[in-house]
Amino acid sequence: MIKPNRLRLAVAAVLTSGLALFSGPAIAATPALGNPPIHCDFDCVQRGCGPAAPEAVARISEHAMDRMNGRQVSQDELNKAIAIGAKSAWCQTDNGRWHYTVGMSGGELHVIVAGSDPDWVVVTVYWG
Repeated sequence: MIKPNRLRLAVAAVLTSGLALFSGPAIAATPALGNPPIHCDFDCVQRGCGPAAPEAVARISEHAMDRMNGRQVSQDELNKAIAIGAKSAWCQTDNGRWHYTVGMSGGELHVIVAGSDPDWVVVTVYWG
């Protein structure tokens, strides 16, 4: 015989799964909105990252578009990763590019952005 507590838990799990299925792409580990962007140190600024990660880009490189198509990354997922990931992006001091990592429904999405304000360009995109 099924105990009432277990039945309630099972029903809650099924309902939660169903809601998640129809709600669209989920973003895991979203930082609190209102946190300022992470700033990099002097060396990072000298290498071209700029003082803070951009929250939007001017364009997407042809290489990045090819990778998005091949790796099933939507434009919406890319935009969300940049907007939300700007809060925790880090500067690759060896090449002056910003590295965004954001948990999405399809896994962990990595976006690499180069350039300078206002001409930020997505260089590549991959699932990690």
